[in-house]
Amino acid sequence: MKIIGFAGLSESGKSYCGKYLEEQHQIPRVKIVRFIEQCRKEYMNNAISLDEFHDFLYHPTNKFTDFFMDEIISRMKQMYNDHDTIVIESLRNPYLGKYFHEKLRHDFTIVYMDTALDVRVNRESKKINRSFEETLRATYEKDQLKIAQGALEYKEMSDIIYDNNGSSIKLDLFLDELVSE
Repeated sequence: MKIIGFAGLSESGKSYCGKYLEEQHQIPRVKIVRFIEQCRKEYMNNAISLDEFHDFLYHPTNKFTDFFMDEIISRMKQMYNDHDTIVIESLRNPYLGKYFHEKLRHDFTIVYMDTALDVRVNRESKKINRSFEETLRATYEKDQLKIAQGALEYKEMSDIIYDNNGSSIKLDLFLDELVSE
């Protein structure tokens, strides 16, 4: 099974890509947090919050991280074993991307959606019918959180950096080509 993971800042087009591939190519759109949450509940008995589990999971000295990463991969493969490809719509902590790259090699592709701030804000403000200024403020705040979580590291480790400043038609063609390879 091949896994395509999308990364990027807020409103860069990650969800659009996941929805498009699901609707046009019947490729399952996976929320990785679902599998992380399953592990948290099963192994931690809800004793810690999801945010605390994320901190625990990605801590560099944690001896259990590899176990949980392998468990997440195993659960995804079990759930989607009848699919050639799945999409992780939004990659979070870069440790996950590095681990998946090492473990899955050529079966894991990271696509970084590189989109200018003004383009992201314009698209989002039209979509939610909010002023540019309000959307800019909200997007900036979300970006700061994502940057603190390592979103820009994905750009450095990505297999493909897609310039998503153009039209949705151009993006659709890119996605069609991505999954036809």
